[in-house]
Amino acid sequence: MNGMYPWFFRAFSATILHSLDVRNSILLRAAAGEVGSINIDWLKCYWTVISTGSFSLAAEKLYMSQSTVSKNVMALEKELGVPLLNRNGKYFTVSTSGRRLMKHFREILESHSHTMDAAEAIKAGKDRTGQIFRLSCVPTLAAYGVIAAIKHFVKLYPNIRIMTEEMEENRLLYMLEAKDCDIAFCSTIKLDRGLFDTQTYCKDCFMAAVSADSPLAGRSSVSMADLKGFKMILNRKESSLYDICMDACVGAGFEPNILFTTSRPDIACAYLFDSAYLYMGLSHVMKNFRHSDVRAIPIADSPTFEYCFAWHRNAELKQGAKKYLEFLNSRGNFYFEQSKPMTTVCN
Repeated sequence: MNGMYPWFFRAFSATILHSLDVRNSILLRAAAGEVGSINIDWLKCYWTVISTGSFSLAAEKLYMSQSTVSKNVMALEKELGVPLLNRNGKYFTVSTSGRRLMKHFREILESHSHTMDAAEAIKAGKDRTGQIFRLSCVPTLAAYGVIAAIKHFVKLYPNIRIMTEEMEENRLLYMLEAKDCDIAFCSTIKLDRGLFDTQTYCKDCFMAAVSADSPLAGRSSVSMADLKGFKMILNRKESSLYDICMDACVGAGFEPNILFTTSRPDIACAYLFDSAYLYMGLSHVMKNFRHSDVRAIPIADSPTFEYCFAWHRNAELKQGAKKYLEFLNSRGNFYFEQSKPMTTVCN
């Protein structure tokens, strides 16, 4: 036993020391000496990839080819000397190194953005010293009047800048938990009330969208059980809406036959060319997709849930973010009520 202990202790100590060296190397390279040699475009590409959860979506958002985005991310990894993504074929997750460096990356990008703003202000002869905050939103924000609220807010407070990002809810909650956005507009389905504070915005539920020749097309309302046997189009798995639809179907006594998933209601409705297809869409969103060949029918026993603005309980809200929440609170349901669905079915 005495002969084995020194060997085990040396091996264990070496492992711990190596782990600390890697950590210190990562933080030092990001926070000090070598960060100056990092191309800002590499950082923008990496940040957009993890924000959207997709190289192809990042390429679309940045107006770059997917190969260029991929090369820029790999160049950033090579420069830092650490992997920022765990790759598995077409899929990836953020690596431990990536998570540790996220705060530094955000600070660099914000500093770059502020510098560019200041330069533009100097050229324009203006002094832009307003508050800046990040608002991350689920893809359906426009249907709930959130964009209209932002438009009115920035007119009232021109010195406050809102940096808005759109992403799927699972990734949005990850960003919120990591304090990489100041406020999030999302549903309360998966929201941890012990970790986040919220300001309720509205309620919503689901409708059944079908083709005009569907056996359900003439109904004034349906039940979840009536959806059994249809080939269903649901929200993407990355969305909490997928889970709540699945649970509602199982609760009605059947496993849904899923045709495909999408975050685009317009694509889902365009696909309703067969009487056997059905799309479970959000009641308040469906108003934007009126079509002579599509019928949207209230689901009487649809699950109802809330949308809210959420922020991390342990993060200090920026003054601009506080002002925005006060602005929304002072107007009650005004912006939500300005965009009413085809049929109001949620109480």
